[in-house]
Amino acid sequence: MPSMINPVLAGLPRYKPIRFQQVLLILSLSFFFVACRSQRSETRNLDGLELTMWVSDSLLKLDESFDLRFTLTNTGASPLALEPNPEGEQTVAIVVRIPSPTGQEWQEVASWSQGCGTRVELDPGESCSITASWAISQDLGMDAAVIAGEVWYLGLWREVAIAVALAPSPF
Repeated sequence: MPSMINPVLAGLPRYKPIRFQQVLLILSLSFFFVACRSQRSETRNLDGLELTMWVSDSLLKLDESFDLRFTLTNTGASPLALEPNPEGEQTVAIVVRIPSPTGQEWQEVASWSQGCGTRVELDPGESCSITASWAISQDLGMDAAVIAGEVWYLGLWREVAIAVALAPSPF
């Protein structure tokens, strides 16, 4: 008995239909990426000074603004005074960095320092914060960045950082 092969389809590869498990995996990954889009914070303690960097979202959409906040809190028992650094720069700042084109160093693309002042004095339990908004734009040429809160403390720049990136499309 002759074979019932359609001559038009004979040369085409045969594809298997999508199974329920594959559809479930695709939907699960979509929900995972949506669920990961949430606030994020990192905290670092330095002998009575707590540094907290917070972002409203760590998985972003292109050109969609998100909020940043860097907070210093005196967790010690005595007042704390932070002096300006020798270059005269602000004592406290939020800095956005991306890898340089060579990938060997970091390039600063944005910064904010309004909110705490040049000389910061904090009583026990007192805090000061810097807040800002920013967005990853196509002009940046990167799909990820590092957001760092920096403070000049005990003669060195100290920081706490969070990585943010563009969220992959679920489909």
